[in-house]
Amino acid sequence: MDNHKGMEREISIRELFWSFLLEWRKIICLAIVFGLLFMGLQYVRGISSSPKEADIEEPIEEKLTESELGDIENIRFLREEVRAYREYLNTSSSMQIDAYNEPMAELQYMIQTDYIMNYTQDILPDYTSDVISMYAKYVGGESFRNNLIKKAGLDISSKELKELVNVGRESNMIYIFVGYPDNEKLDAITKAVKELLSQKESEIQKIGSHDLLFITESQYYTVDSNLVEKKSTILTRIATLNVQLNQLENALTDQQKEVLNSEEEEQEVLVQVGFQKKYIVLGIFAGIFIAGMWIVFGVLFAGKLQYSEEIRSLYGEALLGEITLARKRKRFLSIVDEKLLALKNRRKKKVTLEQQIDAACANLVVSCKQQNITNVYVTGSEFENIEDSLLELLKQKMTEQGIQVEMGGNMFYDAISMKQGGEIGNILFVEQIGKSLYEEIFNELHLVNEKKMKVLGMIVLI
Repeated sequence: MDNHKGMEREISIRELFWSFLLEWRKIICLAIVFGLLFMGLQYVRGISSSPKEADIEEPIEEKLTESELGDIENIRFLREEVRAYREYLNTSSSMQIDAYNEPMAELQYMIQTDYIMNYTQDILPDYTSDVISMYAKYVGGESFRNNLIKKAGLDISSKELKELVNVGRESNMIYIFVGYPDNEKLDAITKAVKELLSQKESEIQKIGSHDLLFITESQYYTVDSNLVEKKSTILTRIATLNVQLNQLENALTDQQKEVLNSEEEEQEVLVQVGFQKKYIVLGIFAGIFIAGMWIVFGVLFAGKLQYSEEIRSLYGEALLGEITLARKRKRFLSIVDEKLLALKNRRKKKVTLEQQIDAACANLVVSCKQQNITNVYVTGSEFENIEDSLLELLKQKMTEQGIQVEMGGNMFYDAISMKQGGEIGNILFVEQIGKSLYEEIFNELHLVNEKKMKVLGMIVLI
């Protein structure tokens, strides 16, 4: 709640929520600004902490001979080779498989062609071998692997998959072997293999009429001697490279070590200087938070009328109707605003401007008849800023209902309006959300009550 001159404003959580959503432009702008700001600050901070190349590398390297510089280059090359091997061991799917207990799926297919040797006519070549070769080449090809990755939902490269899928042939049989560390993914792979081969069959029919017969599928655990040997070879290679590295590094002079270490530090700084996603995300969340606080405080400490229901809760006056005005100028991506407002008002019946005015006038007429009132004075704290066409339409509708209407400006500041309103004695206020000040509405109501005039209610323009 927010106190205002002895009155308490009740802040609706629902209205606060929609105020937040309807300010989506402000939220997105601040999120982008702070995301870029955090990214820029992180980059500048990294640059400022990086060593100067001219101060570190050039003076020392100039003192080294070509042979000494060659030793440094050899160490760089060997370190990069070791790094590449270790990365392969840690990230390659085939290297994650337990070579002594490898999950393996085996699919067996038989190619049955319609070729018949006819000795009474011209002898045609047997195309069975060509058909089998086409299937074997397809399974071992790049296109098959790319389709398999997509269909089975694998997060590996075609090069990695090549190490996991093998194809063999014997007579008119094709054997497809698939190894994968995840049994669930292994099932998805075998299913995708069957679908891809089934689709390919119609295309290979062009070579010769045949049937691709699926014989059997089996899954088992096996010792993969090739994988054991491959892992052993890589580990041996890493060990050999490390021995060479140790020999070269132990033979380095202090100046060589200084050049080598300075380059490593610079590489680390360059990695740190690079744009890191976490700073961008942090900046985006900071922007959203600041935008949210801006919107919340804007509602809590607003000086202007926020919601039509405040006419009842804050001033204790009758709300005779709400009239929604069309925007004169559409804002950027106004369709988003329209969708949000449609969602907000989804439980309200859609009515035209004239229907809203008719409803407000009907409520006024009922109140007037109950109190035997025939004359009404229409005013408001922002009356001068209301469109004349709307006021004329409002006056016309009330006149048609037998109510005589006079209109004037803010009675608190306009003496003529005060005199006219005092002569009639029955006041109808027309206020606007986002424009009418709480202070001005309060002053007008206080003045009317002080002069013993009767307030019939208020119509709010949205």
